[in-house]
Amino acid sequence: MHPTPAELLAGVCRILSEVIEPDLSSEYARARSREVRATLIQIDWDNAGIDLGVRVARLHNLLVDCGEWIDAEPTRRAHFGTAGSRLRSVTSNGVDITGGFDAANRQRAAQDDAIVALINPLEDWLTDHPDDSHGNSLRRNLLEHYRQA
Repeated sequence: MHPTPAELLAGVCRILSEVIEPDLSSEYARARSREVRATLIQIDWDNAGIDLGVRVARLHNLLVDCGEWIDAEPTRRAHFGTAGSRLRSVTSNGVDITGGFDAANRQRAAQDDAIVALINPLEDWLTDHPDDSHGNSLRRNLLEHYRQA
């Protein structure tokens, strides 16, 4: 597809820089225009949808692993309670990134909400069960996922 999203945004940035900014009368307005241009070029727009889809799919797989670990033992299932239920509801429909960027973002937001609900019960579980290597591995993988994001 030509022009690519990055090419379109480069054109918008060029218009801001060469046409609009010189006619702005206040330094504040010129500074905001420069901030807009800087923000627009920070993202690889050509691959943003693909990157989001990959992120959603990887996180889905990690959440499925978490859910299977929780459900494998009645004591864990009881401990995680509503956090486990929320996790199951987020992972039950699989991954569908065909609905476009907004749909994938909504799915990612639901995944993030499930993780937030999971954090405290997971930390409590691992405090009480420090030798649970699978649980510690899942926590490490969740943290690594967010470091890479």
